[in-house]
Amino acid sequence: MAGGGIGTGQDKIRLLVYGSVSREVQSVLGRLQEILGPTLNIISSDANQLRFHVWGYTDMYVFQKLKANKENLFSSATAQGSQSIRHGVDNRGSEFIRVGTRDKVLEFSLPAGENGKGIIFRY
Repeated sequence: MAGGGIGTGQDKIRLLVYGSVSREVQSVLGRLQEILGPTLNIISSDANQLRFHVWGYTDMYVFQKLKANKENLFSSATAQGSQSIRHGVDNRGSEFIRVGTRDKVLEFSLPAGENGKGIIFRY
């Protein structure tokens, strides 16, 4: 599913949640919507990731909010025996919150030098 500003963030989340993503990803997307609310806007998405922004807030503020809610955000993934939630900075300077599941890694990242261009959720 590709797009850029077509429809609301809520509409795109609904499509993804009821689409062909795994139950773990569906749960994380549902919690993302609960935590960030109706101003969540999906900037772009494809089969493995989406980029989003929350209107009225900086990406740094939103990422801090995700860090503060990381246990709630990833609760279904950790309940299914995944690895612990990790927070860190990669070698490019991008900050991340990551959890490994049975099949893959779920990760939110704030790309270095891209404040204002959205947060990436890889699944």
